[in-house]
Amino acid sequence: MVDVIKSLKDEILSKIQETAREKGVDRIDGQMVDMVKDLAEAEKSCWEAEYYRTVTEQMGGKSGYMPMGYDMQNGYQYRTTGGYRRGYGMSGYGDAVEGVRNILSTATPEERERIKQEMRSM
Repeated sequence: MVDVIKSLKDEILSKIQETAREKGVDRIDGQMVDMVKDLAEAEKSCWEAEYYRTVTEQMGGKSGYMPMGYDMQNGYQYRTTGGYRRGYGMSGYGDAVEGVRNILSTATPEERERIKQEMRSM
């Protein structure tokens, strides 16, 4: 995707440069300049998304911050000096997380990305 965006951006930049040479800088189409700006931002976003996807994959599919005292397997928080106790939180949460992990472990990279996007939107 980023290659398509970069190619289109470069093509529009060439047209802008051609117009500037032939007609002068004051005759450059403002909409074309806006398109280059928008495409540059889209290209940057694609590279950032690729970076975060790579980091997440290197983390073994784990993402986000997990505070100490949180049991992912059973879905509860605990403290040794009072406060949270076993069973506090969503029951069955650990099973759901394990199910998602199993699905992600066998999914293609495209399927994993789609699933992660859907999870983030929830």
